[in-house]
Amino acid sequence: MAKKILLTRSEEDNNYLRNILAPKGYNCVDLSLIEHVNLPFNITVLEDFTDIIITSKRAANLLPIEEGIKNVWVVGATSAEMARQKGYNIQYVAYSASELLDKLPSSIYKHAIYLCSNMISTRMPPGIKMINVYKVKYKDHLSDDEIQILKSGVDYIPLYSENCAKTLIKLILINDLLKY
Repeated sequence: MAKKILLTRSEEDNNYLRNILAPKGYNCVDLSLIEHVNLPFNITVLEDFTDIIITSKRAANLLPIEEGIKNVWVVGATSAEMARQKGYNIQYVAYSASELLDKLPSSIYKHAIYLCSNMISTRMPPGIKMINVYKVKYKDHLSDDEIQILKSGVDYIPLYSENCAKTLIKLILINDLLKY
């Protein structure tokens, strides 16, 4: 019998994961806990900075094409490759925002901009400009169908982030689903 896996990322990311997991025999069930909305931002603001900090694929995707002048400090190989293909100089690829924070030299703080969402887990040091380029909205309730999905049981629940894990736990507790 196929293992049931609960996909908790955005609808777009869940579809990507499903295309990988379904052919391997997983029964993929959606419970999108997060929604992303790109925010308008004037890309000319980047002209004032030599270094760009990216901690998500969403932000990396919003980078404009560059001519090898700007440095990028990034979380994740996928985000790094997206920035590299757009012409940026990759300075460091970290596994997490906290690791990246440890690797940022203080000499770039006044020349760096952090492209982020409205909800972040790791704050950058003072002096680094932050600009929200997308908005994150976490699920705040479960539909009857979603409650039934959780009650029917799942074998695996990969979680996208600490905030997704907290959201899922909150929704499970609110709906008295912990026993399932």
